[in-house]
Amino acid sequence: MSVGEWTSFVKAYAAQHNITYKKALSEASDSYRKRNDTPSPIPPPTPETKPKKEKKKPIVEPVVEPILPSKNSNIKKNVKKFLFSILQYIIYNMENLLEKPYLGRHNEKPVYLNQGKFGPFLNYDGMLYSVPKCFQNDKFNLKNAIKIITFNEQKQKKIKEVEDKFDKKLNEDKKTSK
Repeated sequence: MSVGEWTSFVKAYAAQHNITYKKALSEASDSYRKRNDTPSPIPPPTPETKPKKEKKKPIVEPVVEPILPSKNSNIKKNVKKFLFSILQYIIYNMENLLEKPYLGRHNEKPVYLNQGKFGPFLNYDGMLYSVPKCFQNDKFNLKNAIKIITFNEQKQKKIKEVEDKFDKKLNEDKKTSK
């Protein structure tokens, strides 16, 4: 017994006997059990199919169609379509720009300043760099961002050098102990 089958049976029972759904819940159980013995006048429920939802594609580029006059073309209509697609393109890109404030480019890669849970941070070349409190003011610019990025890159190089020296020494110790 499925829930949908029982529910549809009770609804049909209520409609057939002209009673409320609540009353039909208590009275329909005997009829429901006996329906296998005698053919029921209530048709079995048909499975409902849900319509498929269409996926909306984001508008990335405007639709550019040639606006050349011909015998059957309506120039005003083509121009309106073109302007509307450009407007959609501008709105879409403005939303993206609002999400990631663009500071500029460093080594031909974009630098973004974002606001996070723990304060501002830079997004550069797939890496995230925390902005120190001394730089957190209204006049934060690309030069400050480049200082933070280069400092962190130098720090990472030094850490890697120390790790490599440690690994090299560890490997030498293993060789001499054997």
